[in-house]
Amino acid sequence: MLLSANMTSSLVSNTSSCIRIFSLLLCLLFPLSVQAESFDWKLWNHMLRQYMHTETVASIQAELIDYRALKQDPDFYRIASALKSYDPSGLDNNDRKAFYINSYNYFAAKLVVEHWPVQSIQDIGIFFWPVWKRTAGYINGQKITLKQIEHTILRPMGDPRIHFAINCASLSCPDLRNEAYEAQRLDAQLDEQSKRFVHNLGKGVQSHGGKLRVSAIFDWYEEDFTAMGGVVAFIRQYRELPSPITNIEYMPYNWHLNATNTRLEK
Repeated sequence: MLLSANMTSSLVSNTSSCIRIFSLLLCLLFPLSVQAESFDWKLWNHMLRQYMHTETVASIQAELIDYRALKQDPDFYRIASALKSYDPSGLDNNDRKAFYINSYNYFAAKLVVEHWPVQSIQDIGIFFWPVWKRTAGYINGQKITLKQIEHTILRPMGDPRIHFAINCASLSCPDLRNEAYEAQRLDAQLDEQSKRFVHNLGKGVQSHGGKLRVSAIFDWYEEDFTAMGGVVAFIRQYRELPSPITNIEYMPYNWHLNATNTRLEK
């Protein structure tokens, strides 16, 4: 029996409606993964180049920051405002890693700027509430601390090179780069940072025959280097060492602020 034209039209319409409803349900149950747009670190790039220079303090060669100038620059606070409204949840692995390294470095500087003048970033906190646990800023409307960024987000990514990219605003910390980290160049940037640090005799690695004096970072986060063969194997990737290594000692950590101003002023 042949269907009438009206019946055929109704059937097609009902089928189309069912398809649209089914498609809508699929979208609700299985939303498409959308890559988030990378955060724009252009202002931070500019400040790193403008307010940072190399100097030797207490026998340590370091990249020092003019925190007083940062405090007076309105663009510095615009970064905080942009981070507060930025949602990083859709970032892929490298973009996410670069984003949080940059965020750590920016928020560490922000804490110093907000409490300027200080002699050390540790002066910002107290014993029961150290600076690492204080609110450093906001990302996507949520409070975040330096401890959360380092230990909850970055370290679980399993890349020990991050320890030489994040800067805790202190002389013995691995230096800030004069540029932000970028997903497309991240591996090269992290390798370069690691190489720079282990070649820095004042705070990275010193070699005397089979004896090494290395940064306390290698002691605090020794377990993070296990996947790469351990601390010595990691260092060998970036500089030559004698063989065998018979002893490792750790350098004292200088927590003095990595500031260009020898005379701290408001």
